[in-house]
Amino acid sequence: MKRYEQIPHTADIAIRVYGKDLKELFINAAYGMFDIIADLEGLKSSVSMDVNLKAPSKEE
Repeated sequence: MKRYEQIPHTADIAIRVYGKDLKELFINAAYGMFDIIADLEGLKSSVSMDVNLKAPSKEE
């Protein structure tokens, strides 16, 4: 399955993101945004950070 695709937008850049669950959707959205602004193939990860969030619901 592809992570994302660029879609036409009149004033900005837009992407359609795919994922089997909410976690994968967020991962692929971040990948898509960074892939547009940087060449991800040429970058190496030097820092990894886990982020945990809590909210009363997914919408908040």
